[in-house]
Amino acid sequence: MKKKDNRGFMLTETLIVATLLITVLLFMYVQFKNVMRSYERSFKYNTINNIYALNNVKKYIESENYVLMANSLFNKDFLELNKCQSVYFKDQNYCNELMQNLNIKKLYLTQQNLQYIKDKKIFDNNTQEFIDSIDFNSDDGYRLIAKFDDNTYGTLKVLSGNKYKLIISDSCTPYLEKNYTIFHKLNSTKEDILDPSRGRSGCGTVIDVSEFVDSTNSCIYYTGKNKSEFSLSLDETLNTATIFYDKYASTLTINYYEKGTTTSLSEPVVLNRYCGDTIYIDNYIKTIANREFIYSTKQKVVMTKNNETVNLYYGLEGENVYD
Repeated sequence: MKKKDNRGFMLTETLIVATLLITVLLFMYVQFKNVMRSYERSFKYNTINNIYALNNVKKYIESENYVLMANSLFNKDFLELNKCQSVYFKDQNYCNELMQNLNIKKLYLTQQNLQYIKDKKIFDNNTQEFIDSIDFNSDDGYRLIAKFDDNTYGTLKVLSGNKYKLIISDSCTPYLEKNYTIFHKLNSTKEDILDPSRGRSGCGTVIDVSEFVDSTNSCIYYTGKNKSEFSLSLDETLNTATIFYDKYASTLTINYYEKGTTTSLSEPVVLNRYCGDTIYIDNYIKTIANREFIYSTKQKVVMTKNNETVNLYYGLEGENVYD
């Protein structure tokens, strides 16, 4: 009986030791995994080279139109600056060369407070993982986030402190709304072909003119615009752009036939018109010797992109034209 009790005691001891050993091993694994993750991040996130590169970009941006950049973030989650848009950078060639020389694949300008971007998760998985690792505060200002050609990442505060105060004190701020107008004109005559598109947004907002191109009118087609984008100015006379269109051209052929046949009684009239034009057929009824007009296949024609045909039928004078 005593021997059986010893066996039970030894089994209990073994289970307790095994449980403690597993717990220790799990703890060591978790700690080792965290250490490895931190070790890997030290080679991937905010390396000395990346911070040096971003500091060069920071100096360049703060010498450019940073007020406009900051104001553009009023209604956007981020700006992708590696595209070197002309609205932000005076010398696009230099900007592109800088991005290439610093091996920057993607460059984003965001608010200093990243909580909104973290919650929305709008970037690819690797970029989002880096953003999630960034410690931030709710201070006023902005930050650069960069992805490099070797798939490493870096971030740096920018447009903060006194520079931020200058942005806010500038008279053109997102809180001051301004009107803008996009005109739609016929390319050949410069007359208004559609009603202007009007809107209102914060001063400094970049307006993408392409978003206002009308593609619903089947009679016109887009031929160009006088500017691709512009930023809203204090002077509302400057807050305009023009989109140009042309009309589709087509022909209307009016035939003069013997009643009940396709025998021509007179040369057809061919009219060159534009899509949307209205032609009233009564204006083209001819007097034909010994013939009397009976009817037309159409009373009027509204031109489309396609060519149209109308037939006018005549009978002998004095006969019952309805026979």
